[in-house]
Amino acid sequence: MDSGVRTTSISAADLADEVLGNYQGSTIRIAVTRLAALLSAMTGPAYATRAQLYADLSWPAGATGHVHGDPDPALIGTYRKSGNPGAGSWTRIGDLPTGTVGQALLAAETEARRVATADGGVLRLTNVGGTADAATADLAPGVADIGIRSSLLLFYVPIATNTESGPTLTIAGVTRELRIPGSGPVGPGEMVAGSGYLLKVQSTTVLHLLGGGASAAAIAEAVAGEAAARSTAIAAAIEGEATARAAALGQINLRMGGVEATAWFPVFNASYVAGQILESGSLLWGITSGDYRLEVAGKAIARLEEVTALSADVDDRLAALPLPANLLGDARKIAIAWRAESGTVFGGFREDGVFFSGGAPLGAEAVTLPSGAAALALDNGRVIRIGWGDVLTGPMQYKTAAMGFRAGTLRFVHDLGAAGHKVDAMDVSFSWPLAAAYTQIQPYLIYGQSLALEQTADAALTGEIAPGRALMYDTANAPSMSVVEASSGDKSDFGPSHYPNSDLARMVNLREVSGESPASAAAGVLLPGLSASTGLVLSNHARGGWGMSGLVAKDQAGGTGIQYAGILRAAARTRAFCDAHGRSMLQPVMSFIHGEADAGMFGYVYRDYLEKLQARLTADLSKITGRSDQVRIALCQTSKIDHGGSGSLGQTVNGAAVRYPVAAAQLQVALDHPDRFICVGPKYHLERRLPTDGTHLTAVSSKLWGEYHGRAIRSGQQPLHVSSYSRSGAVITLGVSGGDGSALVVDTVQVSDPGNLGIQWWDNTASPRNVLGVDVSGRTITVTLTGDPGALGGAVRGVLGIGLKQTVEGDYGPTGGNRTCIRDSCPDLSTQGLPMQNWLCHDRFIEGDDTFTPRP
Repeated sequence: MDSGVRTTSISAADLADEVLGNYQGSTIRIAVTRLAALLSAMTGPAYATRAQLYADLSWPAGATGHVHGDPDPALIGTYRKSGNPGAGSWTRIGDLPTGTVGQALLAAETEARRVATADGGVLRLTNVGGTADAATADLAPGVADIGIRSSLLLFYVPIATNTESGPTLTIAGVTRELRIPGSGPVGPGEMVAGSGYLLKVQSTTVLHLLGGGASAAAIAEAVAGEAAARSTAIAAAIEGEATARAAALGQINLRMGGVEATAWFPVFNASYVAGQILESGSLLWGITSGDYRLEVAGKAIARLEEVTALSADVDDRLAALPLPANLLGDARKIAIAWRAESGTVFGGFREDGVFFSGGAPLGAEAVTLPSGAAALALDNGRVIRIGWGDVLTGPMQYKTAAMGFRAGTLRFVHDLGAAGHKVDAMDVSFSWPLAAAYTQIQPYLIYGQSLALEQTADAALTGEIAPGRALMYDTANAPSMSVVEASSGDKSDFGPSHYPNSDLARMVNLREVSGESPASAAAGVLLPGLSASTGLVLSNHARGGWGMSGLVAKDQAGGTGIQYAGILRAAARTRAFCDAHGRSMLQPVMSFIHGEADAGMFGYVYRDYLEKLQARLTADLSKITGRSDQVRIALCQTSKIDHGGSGSLGQTVNGAAVRYPVAAAQLQVALDHPDRFICVGPKYHLERRLPTDGTHLTAVSSKLWGEYHGRAIRSGQQPLHVSSYSRSGAVITLGVSGGDGSALVVDTVQVSDPGNLGIQWWDNTASPRNVLGVDVSGRTITVTLTGDPGALGGAVRGVLGIGLKQTVEGDYGPTGGNRTCIRDSCPDLSTQGLPMQNWLCHDRFIEGDDTFTPRP
């Protein structure tokens, strides 16, 4: 007898296609897949109809089978196999191991899943074998009869990483090459062992790789948890059916937005019959998991038995879902969508099989631009720039390199030069509730100091002003809409609080939260002036108590430049949102509420800061937006006036120079550069938090002041101001411009009279004169002095102050401090029903030598 090969001499291996065995005294070969089925024979197959079960005789005697949805109820039940594999028969032995409700639902769902899978669902491939570059696989037993057809979606887990370009996969005897849509064959190493991939049957020779890369651990967890998760999802409806479903359908769970999907349900319209497709052209699916809900065309479904008929407006409902339509294509082509109760879209599948997560397709790839900037390349050809250090300078702006993209997060590294590097991560799901109708974005920046922030002593007054159109970043900072770049003790160029990407991770509808700032009210008035296709994104970068040196760019003063850098950080993030969602970004506009912290500064110095800030904002933001128009800044006058170290207007007239107040500089720069600055006007008529706080506004006044800003930006009108000055002896004539052009009014009810309606005169002649009286008529103010001061010039000076007291005053509102009682007759009312007249600006005119800053 010839001796054979000893088994101890055969090479060991981790994988096998076949094994040797003994059957009725003969040595036989048996496929590993068949052996596995025999080992689980007591579980047996499960089919929708008895005819399907009877056609499958490849089970040993004693195997148990189940029929769940036969048209004849009497044929539904549990069966036992007799006879050898390939022969024998099935005999019914009892009912299914579920309740009546469970049997009906399970049977209906089994057939529905089978048909749905054939018409666009996702099938899991099993029995994966072969080699890394020439793999083989089978369909799950419960759906094997469907066959492989064009456009079918398959879930595939390679057993080995491919080493060659164009690996193949053989299913049901047909071999197809794996290719990337629009690119070419899958490259070496792109199909990683143990990772999950979504494939689409493109033709009889090609499989398209649509996305994937889920870890082996995630897949193992999903598969292992299938029965328990599915049982939890519909335990109230079907008792103990999870195991039967898993055996029949061989499904696995998926992960979206980092959360596991516990159940997937096909949903059909009322007239559904086997094989029918919805009017929208795709089967609609939804999901339920914990506090997330099943969503079908905008309709919330709690459990399977509650999935009822969809109305004829299914397309309209689906189109209304908050999905990024420009990124994903026609919203009606979304086959699977998953969102939370809050409305946040976590992800899903498009009709063409592309998986998306929170708006970003799973096919996105981390790339580094040649200039040295991290970016995200989408499968639709868009490139979203994340790093801007190659074109911007200053704090937080360094060259970056992409490290990888996974589960909606881009990891990249900042090159800090001599300081080393910092690894960072950014959420790139780009979640926002912007409606599809808005195709371009107007960024609105709030800047300055605490008067621009939420006044937390009072409750918020303004809710969501325009849901789906006016947005803000959902930051964890306080006040909630404020983007704060540094804590009081941390002012370095790069720190955890300076680059917290989490505060710009997602957007929500604009509203006030912990108090009332002017921001939302301003945006509410600004919106009607924008085109019907324009949405708005607001970010607040104000910082309480900070002067100009801390708010300009770092190389423009001795400050840190952190707050300014934060403006660029938010603008760059807004640009990324726009790119991801296919929107264009307009040049930002800014409201700058400031001046109190710098009230003692020479006006010409303050004006220089303003002009530098505006020029730098235009230069830097143009690099982000790609636009060349000016960044317009809406200023408002501070009513806190400091005449200088000597303490009074009269004393400075006698000194070497006359202090040019910051309030006058805020007005004059807007008059000189109307294309760059807008002066909203003074705010002395607004109520303060007296008696304890004479500077900050009440919530009502803060909201009202926001509406003043929105109106000024929208209309572009000049503030109410003195535009001409002439003196003849003891009579001074002032011409007034701006406002709405209406007649002037003396109002001592809203604003108390500080004396002479707020008009003051001082001179340093031998016999100084005072104001005798003030007359207001039409658009003219006539000031009569107690006498003719004579010819003035050189060191002999005369000063007319408008809303400026001679002594140093704080900002105490309508009953104290610097103010006038002169306004126009504008009929506008606020949303609170309050008057919105224009009040006369703070100003001063000098006769004689004005050494530092001549006033035209």
